[in-house]
Amino acid sequence: MESLGVVFVFFMLLSLALIFYGAFQKDKITELRGEKTDLDIVSLSQTITSLPELKCSEQNSIDENCYDLLNIQILSHYMNDSDGFLSPNNVRTRVFYTQLFKNSNITINVYDEKNNNFTTYPVYYNNDDNKSSTRNNLLPITIKDSRNGEFYFGILNLAIFTD
Repeated sequence: MESLGVVFVFFMLLSLALIFYGAFQKDKITELRGEKTDLDIVSLSQTITSLPELKCSEQNSIDENCYDLLNIQILSHYMNDSDGFLSPNNVRTRVFYTQLFKNSNITINVYDEKNNNFTTYPVYYNNDDNKSSTRNNLLPITIKDSRNGEFYFGILNLAIFTD
């Protein structure tokens, strides 16, 4: 009878230890998932900031810290047009940009100092997995209007959809 009591106490202690260990591991997994999402958003920000489609260029010389307003407007138009890059008819470019940007929302806000307002240009949106929450990253950028040489302040808004 004593040995049965010892076995019962042993299994009770073992089950309590497993419960605490499981709770500890759950917190650790949640922390690792958050770190992975942070790395994904840094990777996305490096990808979007290095796109040659958006860079300023003058006489074949690319300015690394400048984005061309005309290029932003054209890319925004073609990404969101029904016959554009992400249309079902244009499979190659859709696959390319979907692999590049994954499940994210990318917009560029351009501040016009004269009119004191922001103009938003949606660059990319994909939430095919219907994920519910997002992680955001805002990057200040310099935008040049190549038509008249004026510079604007802009914000690159990156949002990654997460579980």
